[in-house]
Amino acid sequence: HKRHRCAGPGMPVSIRNARPASQNRGNPSTTTDTDGRFTFPQQDGDFVLVALHDQGYAEITAQQFEQSNKITLKPWSRLEGVVYIGESPGAQESIQVYLNTPYDRNAPRINHDLSTTSDDTGRFTLDFIPPDQDARVGRQIPLGPSMHGFAISKSFYAAAGQTVQLTLGGEGRPVLGHL
Repeated sequence: HKRHRCAGPGMPVSIRNARPASQNRGNPSTTTDTDGRFTFPQQDGDFVLVALHDQGYAEITAQQFEQSNKITLKPWSRLEGVVYIGESPGAQESIQVYLNTPYDRNAPRINHDLSTTSDDTGRFTLDFIPPDQDARVGRQIPLGPSMHGFAISKSFYAAAGQTVQLTLGGEGRPVLGHL
């Protein structure tokens, strides 16, 4: 069974590591039956339909859905990596992926929270990255009570069904300074 959510202007859909996040209270949601069929209440205006399943992902605009009500999932992309702080593995570091999607305040939005923590050897894996996306991954560091930034980051392309392997940090030379 696939899980479906609908986003409209001013009502973004939030997804955390391939699962609907709890803040989707105003968005219609449904699950397909055994034949893959589903129903939604009539939507007014522009919307994006999001289909989530362990095997894949799809985003369908209102215009695409009007042309064909068939939804084909693309397989998730996967990210495997290792993070270093200097020459040492970054153990238990917060890792975050951001998708490079254009922002239009009048268009429906899909917010993806793609995060994990590296293990004791600095290795990390994210299994559910939306397919065919330009993205950026980084080691997240706190900048204040509710602010975070990237200490190191790297861009990548997440092709459908592919695994991207990369290394964060461990490059460059030490910078020393005195105050």
